[in-house]
Amino acid sequence: MSPNREFWTSSKGFVLAMAGSAIGLGNIWRFSYIMGKYGGAAFILVYLAAIFLIGLPIMLCELSLGRASGKGPLEAMTELAPRRTTLSFLTAVALILGAAAFVFKGMYFHAGVAGFFALGALLFGWGFLGFTVTFLTPLMIAVFYSVVGGWIIIYTIVSPLGKIFRDPAASAELLGNIVTASGGKYWVTVAAASAFFLATALIVMAGVQKGIERFSKIFMPLIFILIIVIIVRVLTLPNAKEGLRFLFLPDFSKMTAEGVMAALGQAFFTLSLGSGVGIAYGSYLGRSSSLPKTAFTIVLLDTIASILAGLAIFPLLFSTGLSPEEGTSLVFKVLPIAFGKLPLSALWGTLFFFTLLLAALTSSISMLEGAVQGLMQKLYLPRGKAVLLLIIVLGPLVPLTAVSSANFANVPKLGQFFTETLKLRSESFFAILDNTTCLWLMPLAGLMTLLFVSYVWGNKKALEEMNCFNAFDWLFSKIWLFVVRFVSPVLVILAFLKGLGIFF
Repeated sequence: MSPNREFWTSSKGFVLAMAGSAIGLGNIWRFSYIMGKYGGAAFILVYLAAIFLIGLPIMLCELSLGRASGKGPLEAMTELAPRRTTLSFLTAVALILGAAAFVFKGMYFHAGVAGFFALGALLFGWGFLGFTVTFLTPLMIAVFYSVVGGWIIIYTIVSPLGKIFRDPAASAELLGNIVTASGGKYWVTVAAASAFFLATALIVMAGVQKGIERFSKIFMPLIFILIIVIIVRVLTLPNAKEGLRFLFLPDFSKMTAEGVMAALGQAFFTLSLGSGVGIAYGSYLGRSSSLPKTAFTIVLLDTIASILAGLAIFPLLFSTGLSPEEGTSLVFKVLPIAFGKLPLSALWGTLFFFTLLLAALTSSISMLEGAVQGLMQKLYLPRGKAVLLLIIVLGPLVPLTAVSSANFANVPKLGQFFTETLKLRSESFFAILDNTTCLWLMPLAGLMTLLFVSYVWGNKKALEEMNCFNAFDWLFSKIWLFVVRFVSPVLVILAFLKGLGIFF
């Protein structure tokens, strides 16, 4: 048993912590603008299918690996199975072929990443795959998450003044300044991102029970309460029913193949799949909990949160005559305009951005915890020193990402290296981190988790670990076995290929 071992005080605390990881920017920010782009209710139906065909199976795999091994994402796979297997070798071969294809297409950065993974898989097998796809991934996410969290801090601070709601030009100027780190707001952008990162680190430093669980128990219910308060207000607005119609009456004419792949990707992003969170949090879980029941509760809370976010946003947009198809700027640019048309706009706007800030924090702490747990177990460090080490390593990356979140204008030499030397088409360092994790590492991690559980560790052992045996045992096990072996891997591969621009 690893030193510094901790456990959740209750199943409720674990569920709220996992729900906190899942319920974040993916639900309120990303889900809303993607749903607006792909037809509202039509997207929701496809998304729900993706949740139960990809999200729930992978979450159960991750929780099983964490609880069975008692280890974090860095060591769970090697604890349960040999480091090198035929499957890890075949994975390395596939990555080598992928690297060759990328070189042929002139995509040298992608070729380097694939080659790096292939070499590690050949030398270290599942240990290396565990490092790259469930240890490296959350660290990269924690960096760019801190930047978006910094934007939310700024909006939360300036919202009570009301200017961004009264003057649409002021809102657009603020967003432009903080995203590009220009207009005299360079230090503000850096300070806010750094503050968000340090707040995340301090919560994680407090520990599983006194930090993560306590924060989740207090603020997760508060998030739901605040969202419901906003919903009650916006549903009283004229034309709010048009927003409800958009949410609950499917328009499949807008649901394209690209929209289906977006729904698959959203299932990964919103549930924090492929980032090691399920493994890390599952390792702190006691033996008595039923993993299927727990995972289903988490997925249900996450889905409810996404729909509630839609209920808070789309009736407001339709009642104020604004478009739901504004993309990534929906929350930061369009919603302030919508709130500005309400009485007491500063109150409602501040309430919304404070809710968004809490949701971002609950997700961010889960990203950092997996890495902290890995350092504690691998290097035998106490929690405080492990967190300080990550602050030292990641601290410089947060300001760098903050000042290059829109483009490389503030760091031209870095931009030249990525765009000219490595031939990357990404316009910013923020986009590189975002795309690498969401399009590469998270789907790859999900696929490796499915394959590892099904063909290396064994589905029988996973089912035994789930502790689910009751009246629907036989039916559940048969359905789960089929989905995790054949359905989920195929869907994940399609989402992965789509993310690389190879499919559809």
